[in-house]
Amino acid sequence: MQTTGVSPWPTPNCQQVEQVVFPAEPQQCGAARRWTRAYFCRHDLAELGDAAALAVSETFTNALRCPMTDPDGHPVIPIRIVRFPSLFRIEIYDGDPTPPPDAAPIPAAGDERHRGLVVVDALATQRGSFRAGSGKAVWFTLARDLG
Repeated sequence: MQTTGVSPWPTPNCQQVEQVVFPAEPQQCGAARRWTRAYFCRHDLAELGDAAALAVSETFTNALRCPMTDPDGHPVIPIRIVRFPSLFRIEIYDGDPTPPPDAAPIPAAGDERHRGLVVVDALATQRGSFRAGSGKAVWFTLARDLG
Protein backbone atom coordinates (compact mmCIF):
# COMPACT_ATOMS: atom_id res chain seq x y z
CA MET A 1 0.00 0.00 0.00
CA GLN A 2 1.57 3.30 -0.99
CA THR A 3 0.58 6.89 -0.36
CA THR A 4 2.43 10.14 -0.05
CA GLY A 5 2.42 11.50 3.46
CA VAL A 6 -1.16 10.54 4.27
CA SER A 7 -2.50 7.41 5.88
CA PRO A 8 -4.15 5.14 3.29
CA TRP A 9 -6.83 4.22 5.82
CA PRO A 10 -10.22 5.80 5.23
CA THR A 11 -10.96 8.08 8.16
CA PRO A 12 -14.59 9.23 7.74
CA ASN A 13 -15.64 7.18 10.76
CA CYS A 14 -12.65 8.09 12.89
CA GLN A 15 -13.62 9.85 16.09
CA GLN A 16 -10.36 11.62 16.84
CA VAL A 17 -6.79 12.07 15.64
CA GLU A 18 -3.93 13.23 17.87
CA GLN A 19 -0.34 13.65 16.78
CA VAL A 20 2.88 14.68 18.44
CA VAL A 21 6.36 15.08 16.97
CA PHE A 22 9.27 13.98 19.17
CA PRO A 23 12.94 14.83 18.67
CA ALA A 24 14.71 11.72 17.41
CA GLU A 25 16.74 11.15 20.57
CA PRO A 26 16.90 7.92 22.58
CA GLN A 27 15.77 9.64 25.78
CA GLN A 28 12.56 10.71 24.00
CA CYS A 29 11.40 7.09 23.92
CA GLY A 30 10.23 7.49 27.52
CA ALA A 31 8.38 10.69 26.61
CA ALA A 32 6.65 8.85 23.75
CA ARG A 33 5.57 6.08 26.15
CA ARG A 34 4.23 8.62 28.67
CA TRP A 35 2.34 10.55 25.98
CA THR A 36 0.78 7.33 24.68
CA ARG A 37 -0.21 6.09 28.13
CA ALA A 38 -1.65 9.52 29.01
CA TYR A 39 -3.74 9.51 25.80
CA PHE A 40 -5.44 6.27 26.80
CA CYS A 41 -5.91 7.41 30.41
CA ARG A 42 -7.59 10.65 29.20
CA HIS A 43 -10.09 8.50 27.33
CA ASP A 44 -10.77 6.17 30.28
CA LEU A 45 -8.98 3.31 28.54
CA ALA A 46 -6.03 2.83 30.87
CA GLU A 47 -6.22 -0.94 30.25
CA LEU A 48 -4.95 -0.30 26.70
CA GLY A 49 -2.36 2.26 27.79
CA ASP A 50 0.35 -0.14 28.92
CA ALA A 51 0.16 -2.30 25.79
CA ALA A 52 0.09 0.77 23.54
CA ALA A 53 3.03 2.37 25.37
CA LEU A 54 5.14 -0.79 25.09
CA ALA A 55 4.39 -1.18 21.37
CA VAL A 56 5.14 2.53 20.79
CA SER A 57 8.43 2.14 22.64
CA GLU A 58 9.47 -0.74 20.39
CA THR A 59 8.54 1.03 17.14
CA PHE A 60 10.01 4.36 18.32
CA THR A 61 13.32 2.59 19.01
CA ASN A 62 13.29 1.20 15.45
CA ALA A 63 12.52 4.66 14.03
CA LEU A 64 15.59 6.11 15.80
CA ARG A 65 17.78 4.32 13.22
CA CYS A 66 16.42 6.46 10.38
CA PRO A 67 14.23 9.33 11.60
CA MET A 68 12.33 11.80 9.46
CA THR A 69 13.50 15.41 9.33
CA ASP A 70 11.44 18.49 10.07
CA PRO A 71 11.52 21.56 7.77
CA ASP A 72 14.55 22.88 9.67
CA GLY A 73 16.48 19.64 9.11
CA HIS A 74 16.16 18.34 12.68
CA PRO A 75 15.64 14.58 13.07
CA VAL A 76 12.13 13.84 14.37
CA ILE A 77 9.74 10.95 14.96
CA PRO A 78 6.05 11.81 14.57
CA ILE A 79 3.50 9.61 16.32
CA ARG A 80 -0.19 9.69 15.50
CA ILE A 81 -3.12 7.99 17.24
CA VAL A 82 -6.34 7.59 15.25
CA ARG A 83 -9.39 6.59 17.25
CA PHE A 84 -12.15 4.59 15.56
CA PRO A 85 -15.31 3.29 17.27
CA SER A 86 -13.87 -0.14 18.08
CA LEU A 87 -10.10 0.23 17.68
CA PHE A 88 -7.13 2.55 17.82
CA ARG A 89 -4.50 2.79 15.11
CA ILE A 90 -1.10 4.07 16.20
CA GLU A 91 1.33 5.25 13.51
CA ILE A 92 5.05 5.87 14.05
CA TYR A 93 6.81 7.66 11.18
CA ASP A 94 10.44 7.30 10.10
CA GLY A 95 12.64 8.26 7.17
CA ASP A 96 13.33 4.78 5.77
CA PRO A 97 10.94 3.75 2.96
CA THR A 98 11.74 0.04 3.43
CA PRO A 99 8.74 -1.72 4.96
CA PRO A 100 9.28 -4.00 7.94
CA PRO A 101 8.88 -7.73 7.34
CA ASP A 102 5.30 -9.03 7.32
CA ALA A 103 6.24 -11.68 9.85
CA ALA A 104 8.41 -10.66 12.77
CA PRO A 105 11.72 -12.54 12.68
CA ILE A 106 12.37 -14.79 15.64
CA PRO A 107 15.54 -13.50 17.32
CA ALA A 108 18.39 -15.94 17.91
CA ALA A 109 19.16 -16.96 21.47
CA GLY A 110 21.11 -14.19 23.16
CA ASP A 111 20.31 -11.67 20.41
CA GLU A 112 19.12 -8.50 22.13
CA ARG A 113 18.05 -6.93 18.84
CA HIS A 114 15.16 -7.87 16.56
CA ARG A 115 12.65 -8.28 19.37
CA GLY A 116 10.57 -5.17 18.71
CA LEU A 117 8.23 -6.54 16.06
CA VAL A 118 7.78 -9.76 18.02
CA VAL A 119 6.56 -7.65 20.96
CA VAL A 120 4.33 -5.50 18.76
CA ASP A 121 2.81 -8.57 17.10
CA ALA A 122 2.03 -10.06 20.52
CA LEU A 123 0.23 -6.90 21.66
CA ALA A 124 -1.49 -5.63 18.52
CA THR A 125 -4.51 -6.90 16.61
CA GLN A 126 -2.89 -5.90 13.30
CA ARG A 127 0.39 -4.38 12.10
CA GLY A 128 1.58 -2.95 8.81
CA SER A 129 3.18 0.02 7.13
CA PHE A 130 2.57 2.54 4.37
CA ARG A 131 4.72 4.96 2.41
CA ALA A 132 4.81 8.47 3.89
CA GLY A 133 6.73 11.05 1.88
CA SER A 134 10.29 9.78 1.49
CA GLY A 135 9.87 7.42 4.46
CA LYS A 136 7.12 5.28 5.93
CA ALA A 137 4.74 4.88 8.82
CA VAL A 138 4.64 1.66 10.77
CA TRP A 139 1.19 1.20 12.24
CA PHE A 140 -0.51 -1.20 14.60
CA THR A 141 -4.02 -1.46 15.95
CA LEU A 142 -5.36 -2.19 19.39
CA ALA A 143 -8.97 -3.29 19.75
CA ARG A 144 -11.23 -1.60 22.24
CA ASP A 145 -13.28 -3.97 24.38
CA LEU A 146 -16.87 -2.93 23.75
CA GLY A 147 -18.31 -5.59 26.06
